[in-house]
Amino acid sequence: MTNIIDYIMEARKTVVFLMVILISIGTLTFISIPKDAEPDIDVPFIYVSVILPGISPEDSERLLVKPIEDEVKTVEGVKEVRSTAYSGGGNL
Repeated sequence: MTNIIDYIMEARKTVVFLMVILISIGTLTFISIPKDAEPDIDVPFIYVSVILPGISPEDSERLLVKPIEDEVKTVEGVKEVRSTAYSGGGNL
């Protein structure tokens, strides 16, 4: 380990030159990489959770899950909707 440190101390100009080259190449590479401010990313699913403490599973399905499910089905591009009603809420 001390041999590496001794070499670096003896060849300071070479080490600084190599660091400048590496930093320059990294900067040029970063600048030349194509970037998009808002890339198009397809999200394959959406998870919705509705919580209402004290509601029964039947009421949860009728009052919470079913109306939201009907609205979500009208969204363009939605292929499938799965939902679950439980005591205290529901998931879509």
